[in-house]
Order: sequence, then C-alpha cells, then structure tokens
Amino acid sequence: MPDATEAGHIDFEAWRTRIRQTTFANYHYQMGVALARTGEADAAIAALQRAVDTDATLVEARMRLKECLLQAGRAQQAAEIHRAAIACDPNYEARAHARIAMEHYGRGDYGAAQDEANRAIAIDAALDEAQCAYGLVLLRRGEIGDGLAALDRAVAGGATSRSRALEEAVRAADDAMRSHDYAAAFAPARWAADRAPASAEAARTAGRAASYTGQLSESRHYLGQAVAHDPSDILSLGLLAYVQERLGLANEAADGFERMVSMATSAGQPQQAAVGQCGCGRLLLAAGRNDDALERFEQAVRLAPGLSTAVAHRALVKLAQGDRAAALADARQAHGLNADDPWAMTALGTVLVSSGDPRAGLPLLQRPAERNPGVVWTLLDFAYGLAVAGEEAQARAMFQRASAALPPDGIALLAAERPWAAAVMAKLAGG
Repeated sequence: MPDATEAGHIDFEAWRTRIRQTTFANYHYQMGVALARTGEADAAIAALQRAVDTDATLVEARMRLKECLLQAGRAQQAAEIHRAAIACDPNYEARAHARIAMEHYGRGDYGAAQDEANRAIAIDAALDEAQCAYGLVLLRRGEIGDGLAALDRAVAGGATSRSRALEEAVRAADDAMRSHDYAAAFAPARWAADRAPASAEAARTAGRAASYTGQLSESRHYLGQAVAHDPSDILSLGLLAYVQERLGLANEAADGFERMVSMATSAGQPQQAAVGQCGCGRLLLAAGRNDDALERFEQAVRLAPGLSTAVAHRALVKLAQGDRAAALADARQAHGLNADDPWAMTALGTVLVSSGDPRAGLPLLQRPAERNPGVVWTLLDFAYGLAVAGEEAQARAMFQRASAALPPDGIALLAAERPWAAAVMAKLAGG
C-alpha cells in the first residue's frame, strides 16, 4: 500500500520506488531459481544475491541463496546469510518454506508444494502462511476436510494469508466444477462464502456447486447472496430462478426469469434471454396456459435459433397441445442441434414414448437420468418412460427417488410442467 504523508496525501514516489524494488527483486529471484535448476551455480548465486540486496524482505530469496551456497561448498557464506536472515526475521525459515510451497503450488507441482509446506509447519505450525500453503495443497489433493481445517487455522492466525486462502479456495472449487466433481467443489466454495460474505464470486461458486449436488436450499441461499452483491450477474440470476422453480417457488422463479429476460435483452445477450423465456414458458405450461407457453418458447427460438434447449421446449409444449407430428419434428431438430443436450434427449425420448414407441424413446430418457442423477426432472421423465414401457416397479422406484430429492411443492410443480404425463405421474405418486 502507498505511504501517506502527514498531510494525508499519498506519497506516490515512495509507492513507485517500492513497486520497482519488488519487481526487480522478483526478476532476479526467478532468474536465480532458473539458473540453479540448470546447474549454473555461480550465476544463480549472483542473481539471488542481487534479489536479496534489492529487497531484504524477500525471504525465499535468502533461503534459495543459502541452499545454493551450500551446494557450491561455500558453507561459511551460507551460515552468514542464515544468521543475517534470522536477525531480520525470526520466522524467516518457516516463512521462506511456505512461500516456496506456494511457488510449487502455482506451477501445479503439489508433491513438492506439500514437502515445503510440511517443512514450514515443522518449524512453526502457528505461522498462518504455513497453514495456508498446507491447506491449499491438501484441497488440491482431494483431502477436503483436512485442507479446510488448515485454512481455518491460517485465517485465524492472521490477515496475511486470509485473502490468498479465500481466493485459492474459490479457484480450487472452480477447477473441481470444470472436472464435474461438484461435491469437491461445494465444500471449499461454501467455506470461502461463509468467511467472506461480501464475496460475490465465492457465493456464486457455492451456489452453482450446491445446485449440481441437489442441495437446492443451500444453492438458493448462496445464489441469492451472489445476486444481492452483483445484481447484473445474469447467469446467477437465471440459476437462482431455476433453483426456485425446482423448489416449487413459482412466483419467485417467474420474477427471476422475467428479470433475466429483461437484463439479457438490455445487455445484448440473446441466448441468455432465450433461456429466461424457456423458464417463463415452463411455468406457464405448469399453470395450464399452453398457448402462452408456446409463445414464450417461440420467442426463445427466435432469439437463439441454434439453441437446442429452446427448440426442445417448443417440442414439449406442442406435445402438450396434442400436435405429435409437430412435436416430433421439433424434437428431432433439437437433437440434431445438440445430441448431448439433456433437454434435447428427453424431448425426443418423451415424444417417441408418448407416440407409442417406448423402445426407441426409453434409451433417450435413460441417458440424461444416468448422467445427471442429481437432476430431478431427468429422473421424472425416465420414470414416465419406464411406466409407459410397462416397467411399473422401476418406474415407481425412479419416481420415489425424484420425490425424495425435492419438497412436495417442487415435485408438484415439475409434475404439472408435464401435462402429457399427468395420468402416469398421478398413478406413480399414488402407488
């Protein structure tokens, strides 16, 4: 941070001097590390010495310099460097190992990072930087509980590592999300969101992860926080509305989808506007307003003609209106646009099953249910297909599994969104 003068003004010259000092010290340090790796000991020592001379607070440079001197057989000089470092900072060794651990962590070398973090903790387990490095490495290696416990110790130990711990916990959660490991994503994201309630990014990540793991109440809580912090976050708003829909909160969901359409239209994001229109359409379909629902889905297709989800929704409302031929044409078009879209698969499977061809339709309903076992609507559609195919016991088990994952209002709303399956759903619910 810039220093302030007695008059309360920022001393920009001191600030610029510090920035230059840090920049050049880090340059010499990284050069020294690189030279040491290639075995150029004398050049590495010279570069690391320049780093130390430029910024005496760069403890990792002192540590590397000491190690290079020892490897070069210059033990006396190494001892002098060590004594000078200890005199400047009694925690120098632990701090240096912790910072070197974070270097390895940043490069993805988690084995080396854990070794350095263990050395730091062995010297000073109370050092927040040591616990932060240790906790982050454990998170990356899948040891979530122990990793978060170490991060708690880091945050409690001081402010030095707080922002880094929170930032890296969210980054680890995002990486887990990209790998579809949603349970591993939720724990660090929730940890960060709970300890930094003002962080829209942490709340957004926690909300997304919770929605994928079926923890809809948790998802609603964190997504609500994210939208409150950043009202312009269209993606979080849309997901929040989707979660509210699944919980059976039709009025809240409708408001969210309408806001999503308005915001996305103003922001020039037609695909997000189309997703919002589809949400509104589903709620209208559940209310028995088929013509209004069809108009919403038509608008969605006009906004994003290549969006398979929009075309799939249009197929389903045509099925609800009894126009099976038009529904089948749209369902095939949606599947052709994106064969991996669960909406496209279930739309085609549903139309085929309802048209008397369960042998062709059932595999299309089964795939999304197996790929997304925590997504309740895919389970309901598969249950419908099983029932029509005469697999009563499996259909009832699948329906009960879906019902157990949602409150009664939620399962009722999802059932109402499927008027073509009303009799089947009522039978499965009653048995």
